[in-house]
Amino acid sequence: MAIADAAAPMNRKPRSAAVAVIVATLLAWARGASAADTAIGLDADGALPTTGNSLLNGGGGFGTTHRAFVGGRVGVGELLVPFAFAHAGYGWRVTSDSSYGGNGIALDGGVGLDVNLGIIAAGAHVGYAFIDAQPSAPQWVILGLDGTLVF
Repeated sequence: MAIADAAAPMNRKPRSAAVAVIVATLLAWARGASAADTAIGLDADGALPTTGNSLLNGGGGFGTTHRAFVGGRVGVGELLVPFAFAHAGYGWRVTSDSSYGGNGIALDGGVGLDVNLGIIAAGAHVGYAFIDAQPSAPQWVILGLDGTLVF
């Protein structure tokens, strides 16, 4: 058990570095983005767990998992707009069995394709997410639909 505990801090360093890279990239992108357009987006996501634990279920997210995060999305094109997205933040689980709850760094990222009709765009996306919440870090594939209103 001591070996596993000693290795845990080393595993957090690469994840912390990933968070720093994602946040720095999003901040740099935000500075270069056009301030002329305002957009409001809405995503509806489903979750397919990849964590090898029967206590984590799929569906419209995880009912016992919560996240607070910031992120961004970058797309190129006119009618068909392929895009990439990433979020970084903090996640936690609250369960009836307190020994199974946990919290930690939350990351996700993925790609998608929108059809842009001018003031509205709609499409689909796929991605991957995880929360470094021990003892069993939830990880899942994101499948979703998105819509954006630009004005």
